[in-house]
Formats: sequence, structure tokens, C-alpha cells
Amino acid sequence: MANPTANPVKAVLIITGLILSVLSCEVFLRIYGYATRPRLDPKQEVIAERSDNDRVRIICIGDSYTFGIGAQQGSSYPDQLQALLDSSQPGKFKVYNLGLPGSNSSMVLKRLPEWMKRYRPDIILVLTGINDAWNFDESNYYVYLKDSGSLGARLKRFLFHFKTYKLFELAMLNHSRVPAAAAGSAGADHSYDRELFDAYGSISTDPEKTKSICEDVIAKDPGNPRAHKILGRAYDTELDYVSAERCYKRALELDPKADVYRSLYDLYGRWNKIEEQKVILEKMLMLSPDNESIFAAYVFGIPDNSQRELFTRLLSGNLEMMLEQAKSGKARLIVQDYPWQRQFITDTVESFAAAKHVPVVRNTEAFGGLDNKEYQAADGHPNEKGYRLMAEDIFKEMIKLDKSEHLGANGGQASPTEQGYRFR
Repeated sequence: MANPTANPVKAVLIITGLILSVLSCEVFLRIYGYATRPRLDPKQEVIAERSDNDRVRIICIGDSYTFGIGAQQGSSYPDQLQALLDSSQPGKFKVYNLGLPGSNSSMVLKRLPEWMKRYRPDIILVLTGINDAWNFDESNYYVYLKDSGSLGARLKRFLFHFKTYKLFELAMLNHSRVPAAAAGSAGADHSYDRELFDAYGSISTDPEKTKSICEDVIAKDPGNPRAHKILGRAYDTELDYVSAERCYKRALELDPKADVYRSLYDLYGRWNKIEEQKVILEKMLMLSPDNESIFAAYVFGIPDNSQRELFTRLLSGNLEMMLEQAKSGKARLIVQDYPWQRQFITDTVESFAAAKHVPVVRNTEAFGGLDNKEYQAADGHPNEKGYRLMAEDIFKEMIKLDKSEHLGANGGQASPTEQGYRFR
């Protein structure tokens, strides 16, 4: 007679074996990932110089509007703010430009703890959010999705942290309709490196020059994928999405590389072509299976950039976490909105500043009514004069703070005067 407990015992053993196998696989993948992860040479780290210890340290964090795209090197708003402060009190202030072109607010938030450790800032100037609706690299947008509280969403977020789950998803994708592209299929031609280097360097300041150089190279060498890619970037800068798409696709035909897929993916994000973006996303994941950001977009989906409520919650949440980090480092956080109207960002920044008693620099208000051609570069960023206006606006806000009777209102942080320095 068969033992009635044999089958249940066997089932328990099988389930236990599967769980142990999954756990063993997870441990192995994590150990392998840790062992192969590239590490920064401590000798190469950029840290606040010892000579800056007695200076007021200001870090400017954000995207291309902080980096200074649209103006010549040395003309960003952090550079011009440094000049204004030096003219007021020479040698008293040190401004660090930590702008990352194309970055979203989640990327800025993620890097803030390391920046605070390196630069030990007294003041943090933040301008971010404009790229949240198309760039999902390192973004925690999925925490703010409408169904984020549902059981399915919670389960996805839980599984997302396991490498075995990622391995499973990749295995399923390998059997899907999307084939892996063969990277580097075209022969590398370095005969036009100098010309294309110049073309790439002119994308933001003189896209017409970039287009002219690339078209000349393509006329001589029609099969040069890099020339087509850079030409696409120039059209992209000018918001000519149709021409940019054509150039990127031609570059991919010649040499299907991950960075060109990335450019096309970002283009579709700005263009709000979600279905096309999904197709490119899967191809990118096949080429870059270890990319956490691509995997996150694959698992949680790509939101439509018209979902203002989602991006409002995302930006507000990230700003709140930045404020907490600033408080922990005894630094004052100052937020900004963008020079030209981005209403939902302006509204989000204003609401956050009012709720948290955080100083705000109103760039939209400062640029209101001005002739954009006088202050704006061809690609839509401020030019040197525009960044000058931003720097002056920040400087005025700092003087206003210095004269305020409520200098300790920012979460109980020590004010500039209380810390023993003045802005004028």
C-alpha cells in the first residue's frame, strides 16, 4: 500500500530544491557582479581642495541648463555666479558646476550623497526636472505610477531587485520576436576622425556647422555610420525629429551599436512615440543586458510624457529627498525653475518651496517678457547673456536671504549669516 504522505513530502522536497537553486543562482550572480564591477581609482577622485576649507562651497546640480549647453565654455550660470561672488568678496566663495547634460531628477538625486561627501557644500543650487518625461535612466518613476500601490506593482518592485528575475526576463526576451542586433558589423573608418570630432563639438553651439561637416563627410564616405549619427544629433538639437530619425536609422543600418539605439530611443521619448520606443527598448536590452535602467523601463513600462501628474509626483518626491540629504549635511537647498515656461515644473517647484520653506529662484519670471532671441541659443538653451541673467537672479536671491529675518526657516538649517558669511 502506498504511503499517503510520500507525494506531499516529495513536493516539499522539490519546492525546497527549487528555492535553494534560485537562491544559489542569486548569490552567484551578485558575487560575480560585485567582482566584475568597475571601480574608481581613489587617486582619480575629484574632491574639494584643502584650500577651499575656509571658503563658502556652493554646488550647482542639474542638467544641461546647469552644465552650460548653448554657450561657450566658461559662460555657464555657475561660472558667471562665481564671477559675481568674486567681485563681491574675492576668494570667499567656491562654486562647483556639477551639471550633467540630459540627466533627470532621479539621476541628480542618486549622485547627491557622493557630491556632498566630496565637496562638503554649504549651499546646494538645484535646477532639474525637464528631462524626467523622456529620459528614464536610473529613474524611480515606477514608484509614482498610478497603480504603484497595487499588489502586482509591489510584486514587480520586489522581484526587480533580484538578478535571477532579470535572467528569467532576458531568457523570455531571447525567445521573442526581437532578434539581437550584431554590434560592430561595419568596418571602422578613422579617416575623418578630426572632422567629426569638430562636428560633434559644435552640435549645441552651431548645429548648422555640424550638419555641414557631416554632409561633407557623407558625400565622400556614404557608409560612415558615425557621420550619420552626429548628423542625426544636429537635427535632434534643432527639434527636426523626422530628419534625426532618418539619420539614426541609417547609422544603425551601417553599424547597429547600442549608443545609436540609445539616441533613437531618447528621440522617440521626446517625440512621444511610445510604441516605437518599446521596440527600440527591447533591442537595447538585447545589446546591453546588464543595464539596470533599460531593464526597469522594460519591466515597468514607458510612461507617456503627457502624464503630467506622474512627473509632478516624481519631481516633487525627488526634491523632497534632496532636501533631506541637504539637511543631513547641514547645507541650504535652493531650488529653481527653468528660464522659459515649463508650467508643470514651475508649479511643482513653487508648491515644494512653499510647503518646505525652501528658497526659490524664479527664472521663468526673470525671463518673462524678454526677447528670447537675445538670451537664447539656437538649440533652445540660454546663451551667455541668458546664463548671466540666471546668475544675477541667484545672486539677488542670496542677498535677499542674507537680509531675511527668517534665515533659519529652511528646516532649521543654519543660515548663511548664522554660518558667518555674507553675500554682499
